[in-house]
Amino acid sequence: MKIIPLTPDHYQEFIEFNKQIYPGRKNIENRFKLQVLENPLLTEKSHPSVLLMCNKENQIVGFQGGTPLQYCWQGETIDCLAGIGGIIQEEYQKKGRGAFLMHKWLKTHSSFFTIGISQLMQQILLSLGMQKIGEAHTYLWIRKFSSPLKMAWSWLTKDKYQSERGSDVSCFPEKVSFQNNQFIKVNSQKQIRISDYSPWKKEVLEFSRSPEFLDWRFMGKETHALYQLDPATYFVLKKVD
Repeated sequence: MKIIPLTPDHYQEFIEFNKQIYPGRKNIENRFKLQVLENPLLTEKSHPSVLLMCNKENQIVGFQGGTPLQYCWQGETIDCLAGIGGIIQEEYQKKGRGAFLMHKWLKTHSSFFTIGISQLMQQILLSLGMQKIGEAHTYLWIRKFSSPLKMAWSWLTKDKYQSERGSDVSCFPEKVSFQNNQFIKVNSQKQIRISDYSPWKKEVLEFSRSPEFLDWRFMGKETHALYQLDPATYFVLKKVD
């Protein structure tokens, strides 16, 4: 077994490997291009933060990687990675190869966020010398008892609704009012207004942002719409499938 960085000459083989490992995923090639290569924080476009594990025939049998991100903590902006993922083909999942691949990857990527991590994976990361600095949870706030019923009805009638109103964010309102404030829908990067960014509180972990990053993350998507109140206040509205 050998471990090598993902470079352009392995992109197509890497995409085919993902199609084989994740047969239920759609548009894997486009997802790789949009989520990895077009990330404005990826400074070296020919060297994404991915390591490959190859067998004696130089075939890919596993990988470990992530996509660049930045966060602010204790007054400092720190480069990190998010969307961490990795897998080893079943026939090669022996002799600690997965842990060895992750260990090699962690030696050059010391700060990252991961989603839906299991207790077993947490134990593995801690055993490899990583330190947990915190965690985040998502909560569903139901303001009215009738809201779940409305959501259920929308789901049951979504085909008819989508055919009449459209299936992308173009049907979202141009303005949203909340407590005497009016948020305006942003339709292009040129409309994004971000002031000199400074973290809200030093003791609170915040993801840093720039017009380029927001444009990459939310503009031109069929599932998200960005609304802005002022250069420091905005929210993202996501279409529920």
